[in-house]
Amino acid sequence: MLDQVLNTLVSLRDASKALLASLLDAQDSNEIIRPELQEAAAGALASWQALRDLLRYGGLHYRTRTKLGELIDLSQNVALSWEIMASTSLPRSYQNPQVLSSIVRMTHYLVVDLLPPVVRYYERAGSVAHSERGTISRRSKPAPTREPTFKQAYGFALRYEKVPHHLRTQGSSQVSPDAPVIRDPVEVPVYYGTTRASNLAAGAKPRNRYQNGRGNGQLSLGIATVSMPRGHTAGKMERPLAIWKLRLKENPSRHVVVHSVSQMTSSAWIAACQIELKATDTKSAFLFIHGFNVDFAEAVSRAAQIARDIEYKGVVCAFSWGSLASVTGYAADEDTVQLDSPRLLEFLRILHQDVGVEEFHIVAHSMGNRALIPALKDHRWWSTSATPVAEAVFAAPDVDAMIYRQAMAAMPKAAGRFTLYGSERDWAIALSRGIRNSHPRAGDGGKNILVLPGVETIDASTIGDGLFGLGHSYIADKKSILGDLRQVLAGVKMTRNGLEQALHANGTYWTIPA
Repeated sequence: MLDQVLNTLVSLRDASKALLASLLDAQDSNEIIRPELQEAAAGALASWQALRDLLRYGGLHYRTRTKLGELIDLSQNVALSWEIMASTSLPRSYQNPQVLSSIVRMTHYLVVDLLPPVVRYYERAGSVAHSERGTISRRSKPAPTREPTFKQAYGFALRYEKVPHHLRTQGSSQVSPDAPVIRDPVEVPVYYGTTRASNLAAGAKPRNRYQNGRGNGQLSLGIATVSMPRGHTAGKMERPLAIWKLRLKENPSRHVVVHSVSQMTSSAWIAACQIELKATDTKSAFLFIHGFNVDFAEAVSRAAQIARDIEYKGVVCAFSWGSLASVTGYAADEDTVQLDSPRLLEFLRILHQDVGVEEFHIVAHSMGNRALIPALKDHRWWSTSATPVAEAVFAAPDVDAMIYRQAMAAMPKAAGRFTLYGSERDWAIALSRGIRNSHPRAGDGGKNILVLPGVETIDASTIGDGLFGLGHSYIADKKSILGDLRQVLAGVKMTRNGLEQALHANGTYWTIPA
């Protein structure tokens, strides 16, 4: 079995090297759109997927799963970029020098930094046995011919609490193997609005209640009940391991679980939301608007996770537009989010005028900002002279910097405060910028940080390297960001705890230390 692991790793290494050589040739010749590139990217992607598929085999040692699972996690950025390069469904303009340069850097990172130590590990493991703690024995012994069964690995995994099992090793000091498992999850009701089409298949799980992609353009209302494990770690989305052939079952004591999704009539939903609003005694609502490549279940789960992590006291809401939840669906998502922006406006109007929400705290992530900005510019949805939006947070906005600048100038009083988070280590923003002739994005950081009057800008480049989504999910994945966000929504003015002031030609902005 170890020989098969090594052969798969070597295949991935060789395919990655071949792709890197092809990429460098394309850069030298300035011939960007080449069939050879697509073929090489497809070959490298197939090798990466073969490694991922190998982890589904039930006979692998748990520590082998851990090591390879970590490699899969760390190389997600590269594989997603290969998928973009290999795709034939994207317009040719999506394959240009800027995108190519980003993929070259990420492929080089995999070939030079990630793969060599893992390959060396399994080359030695071919002639040396694993010790009990998962390290390499110094005595030369034959490799084991039979590894522990899936059942044994599963029992080992269940001794751990609250963190993804494939990121946990036996020697970890974060959680004791003998620590008690607390089985009392906290349920968060998420009052959602969505434009997605319903999944009417018999026996569909709550997570699959709505389909991916563009719906019929109508707004559907409902309540999703999401449970957070009592031992939940801020900034973590605890989910069962998804790369095993026999996927671990969702466990509310360890995982974020969507328990129920109930679509309701407008009148019933308004009445339920009014009861919830009264129970919070705040008249306020937290609204999360997701970005590109997100399905319905992740949207409501993220809303619950962020609200829980920042200890929000009001009603928790989410607006889920019709993303395809696919990397290759970027172009389609661009159109869909703009088409669904009027439905977000309708959702806000219902919450404000019908439910009675008097204060909104809105967080829009990535492409979701393209729905939020038009809704903020349209003042017709609020019935008073002053805006009910206390805080509008633009998290890694995938919006042209010039368009964002013009929008902010046109709506200075659309919110009590505007906060912008950007990062120069955000691969999704870098790719988006690359396919647009390097025009800066509002979610940029570093030298391209956007500093505007009336907007509190925070550069999160020091920590903007989330574990998934092309380093694009740091707004929900990092404790320091969540801590700052808690202060933002509490109305704490600059200077906030933990921020460092920086100077820019257009004024002052803030950075979050690593």
